[in-house]
Amino acid sequence: MTKLLFFLFLMWTVSISSQTADELAIELESIDQIKTETNGGKLDFEKILENDGTSGFYLRGSKAYSREDYATYLWGLSARKSGIKTVKEALKLWTEIKGKKPNKYLKKGLKDGFGYLDRYK
Repeated sequence: MTKLLFFLFLMWTVSISSQTADELAIELESIDQIKTETNGGKLDFEKILENDGTSGFYLRGSKAYSREDYATYLWGLSARKSGIKTVKEALKLWTEIKGKKPNKYLKKGLKDGFGYLDRYK
């Protein structure tokens, strides 16, 4: 019975977004555009995901992400699509824009999103 309740709880809290990461990610033409669009714009995925109707976690492959971590995943993918060359460069830019260093979960989400194109393209 406990296992059944746990399974039902897990199914209730885990959602799979109907859009793929590649569909949600955006390609921009310059670092200035990335900076402008990150807070309140096209790359403000936290705000975009607030309205997608998903409660709980976002699944990508075998990994589950919180909304904030998945927003960072999408930001990392968008940075890569926009021409940022390395994860280190993307982390530095994210830190500059947000004014704080990412915790280990946000950093993992950004790295996973940045590497999406290597895994699925």
